[in-house]
Amino acid sequence: MKYGGWYDLKALEFKTIQDCSYIAAMGPPGGGRNAIPPRFARHFNIIGVTEAEDCTLTQIFSSLLGWYFTTNQGAPSSVLSLIPKAVGATLEVYKESIKQLLPTPSKSHYLFNLRDFSRVIQGITLSSYAQLTAVDSDEAGGESASVVISGKIAKLWTHEVIRVFGDRLVDQDDRDRLVKDMIDPALRKHFGIGFSDAFAHLRGEDDGGLEGSWKLARRVLFGKVGSTDYAEIVDPAKTKALCEEKLRQYNLISAKPMDLVLFQYAIEHTIRICRIISIPGGHALLIGIGGSGRQSLTRLAAFIRDYDVVQIELHRNYGMHDWHADLTKLISLTGGKGQHTVFLFNDTQIK
Repeated sequence: MKYGGWYDLKALEFKTIQDCSYIAAMGPPGGGRNAIPPRFARHFNIIGVTEAEDCTLTQIFSSLLGWYFTTNQGAPSSVLSLIPKAVGATLEVYKESIKQLLPTPSKSHYLFNLRDFSRVIQGITLSSYAQLTAVDSDEAGGESASVVISGKIAKLWTHEVIRVFGDRLVDQDDRDRLVKDMIDPALRKHFGIGFSDAFAHLRGEDDGGLEGSWKLARRVLFGKVGSTDYAEIVDPAKTKALCEEKLRQYNLISAKPMDLVLFQYAIEHTIRICRIISIPGGHALLIGIGGSGRQSLTRLAAFIRDYDVVQIELHRNYGMHDWHADLTKLISLTGGKGQHTVFLFNDTQIK
């Protein structure tokens, strides 16, 4: 920076950089980021970008949700009044996750930022106003329609927080902390209902309120399996039958049929993958031992959502030219023809 270049030890000559402006960006030291020395920083005009205040974040995401439900759904003011509650609850969970779920050498991916905040809000937009306001007599149970709608939004919000924050947690204590210390207080404060009360209909005989918090949280699932609505899945047997029927249909038309046993855990993963690929630009890293069904469940989820699956085929001389050619085909399919597509690749293809 000071001398306008560097000395190349291979060529044994000084390489000069001319007519260039340098723009750099960095986060504050901590979490694996190191401080830069003043000797280097003195060559820059430093601009500090402060964190957005709570009121700013609330206004931004409330406006986004309000625009979605007003413009696309035509929701009345009674539904729009619940939007600040969902945004406020998300803000509390986001701030607490930064404080409590800190990165460590064994949990280096515990890095939460505003992208996670926005993913919760984006997940809420997968639902529709018609689905949130559909109230039948059994569901109402004598309560007013506004209370039932508020409860539905609370359940939807809880599911999105579990998907965005909970699915990344690798420790049982962290998962219980998310439910007990973050989700449950936020639900009580903003929606007036506790976590165990909101999902009492999913509780099994071995669950004891919040003592079995993650057992209960695992059963909280929303998806578009068997219908066009992004709705809560409350009947595991019906969902299993639908997934098995989709698997049967896939095997009838596929050149490589899959012999899968769809137990409950596999169905839960399939629904999660369906949700991720339903979000524009959605992406996921599936971690598991070989043969655990990561690729098979992805193919099944893509078939359920009527998406194409694209994979590259490695050969001995596969190089950058082949990679660019495969990318060209993929982009032509997705951007050119507008076909919903899942690009699937595994760790052995990272070359």
